[in-house]
Amino acid sequence: MTPHSEQLDELLTAAVADHQTGRLDEAESGYGRVLALDPGHAQALHLSGCVRYQKHDQDTAVALIERALSLDPDHAAAHDNLGQMRREQGRLAESEMHLRRAVTIDPGFAAAHHHLGLTLAKDARLDEAIDSFRAALALKPDFAEAHNDLGKALRARGHPNEAIDSWRRAIACRPEFAEAHAGLGDILREQGDVDAAIEAYERAISARPDFRRGLSHAGAEPTALRPPRNGRGLLPPCPRAQTRACRDAG
Repeated sequence: MTPHSEQLDELLTAAVADHQTGRLDEAESGYGRVLALDPGHAQALHLSGCVRYQKHDQDTAVALIERALSLDPDHAAAHDNLGQMRREQGRLAESEMHLRRAVTIDPGFAAAHHHLGLTLAKDARLDEAIDSFRAALALKPDFAEAHNDLGKALRARGHPNEAIDSWRRAIACRPEFAEAHAGLGDILREQGDVDAAIEAYERAISARPDFRRGLSHAGAEPTALRPPRNGRGLLPPCPRAQTRACRDAG
């Protein structure tokens, strides 16, 4: 143990507690106190980088986490966080490199598998993304975000029934997951199940009222989908043999 090790542990624990409760200024000061005693403290550098990123200072955040990794190249969480930052910056190759490093160091790191899937999906490598989401779920079956993102990828790959199953699982894990309800509504709408789609959209709006604006812009606002009470205004889908007649009737 170094002469300051016990003090460092206490300072770091207090800073992490501040960080976890959103007191970013206090957390940053706490990490600074750790680094004043030990400038090469990789975890304090890493977490300082996370604070800077949350404060929208991307360049400093990346520099701090890269410095942490130069001191501790096997820091899985630092690779994971840097991989997420690089994805948000559009630097997908670097993002993938760090996230693959994270899951190599710690194969049981479910969040890193999920984050790798997000990077691969953003790079339009959907089959690989699906594999990563499923790897995350094998480790953490109640991982609502991974179920949701798996649903998106399966829908994009043309597997609607599997996507529906993924979104239902996401909702089972987190009943108020608005994005999952909305995704489920989208695919049910595509399949022509308007009543079920309306129910899903209404649950999305109930969970997050701000979803109403996005659904309205997408033409999926529940009141717009529900037929008028007098039954007029919406024609049923036209069978192929009757397309011309339906067109003429319109």
